[in-house]
Amino acid sequence: MKNSNGTGLPFELDDVHLVIWDCDGVLVDSERLAAKAIAIVIREFGGETSPDLVHQTLRGSSLDKAMQFIRTHANVPPGTGLEEVYRNRSFEIFSNSLKPVPGVESILSGMLTLKCLASNGPRPKILHNLRLTGLSGYFSPETIFSGHDLQKFKPDPELFLHAARSLSVDPQNCLVIEDSRHGAQAAALARMKCLGYAAQTQPGELTEHRAYPFATMNQLYLLMKNAGLIAGSHERQSESGIG
Repeated sequence: MKNSNGTGLPFELDDVHLVIWDCDGVLVDSERLAAKAIAIVIREFGGETSPDLVHQTLRGSSLDKAMQFIRTHANVPPGTGLEEVYRNRSFEIFSNSLKPVPGVESILSGMLTLKCLASNGPRPKILHNLRLTGLSGYFSPETIFSGHDLQKFKPDPELFLHAARSLSVDPQNCLVIEDSRHGAQAAALARMKCLGYAAQTQPGELTEHRAYPFATMNQLYLLMKNAGLIAGSHERQSESGIG
């Protein structure tokens, strides 16, 4: 069944005044790189796991959950600066391999409506990843929101609600772009619309929390363009054309 805009979405997008972007896995292609770093740290401390298992277990989780996962799967001596060890490994991997999610820059550069970023990650990590991928110019400091700053992490809706309040937009006029169950749940609890990037996520994990799944950034581009959120004359880049 199609809505009045003929898009097939279960909600309208013509009343969206703010688009809230997740960062890892949506803007920057970091989820599997982070999982690789965690698996490396676990092996360094005598444990064994695979990056795939880490990715499946921790996608969309907070850093605290990641540190708990490492301690559960490895023999980490008391007093170890585990977070620093992980950040060093992830910094090395991200510096060499981190890229924007294919197609996302076409959307960001053509957007007509207000946008912001809301991530569970620490602010320094968010800023570093945006710089590495060339996306930092699309978000001013006052439109970047970190769960670490608030000590509120998805699926708690407070991060999204704080972003909306800070930018003076009613939650019902916000659209969240997410790729994890936790993010979709946070959007639902905040009573915001949500489009769920399902490239590396089972669609059911997103629809469970009323998010509408999309498979590629080209599909998101068309959904947003049809809703007037992206300039109609803007040319799309191909999914494989961004690196």
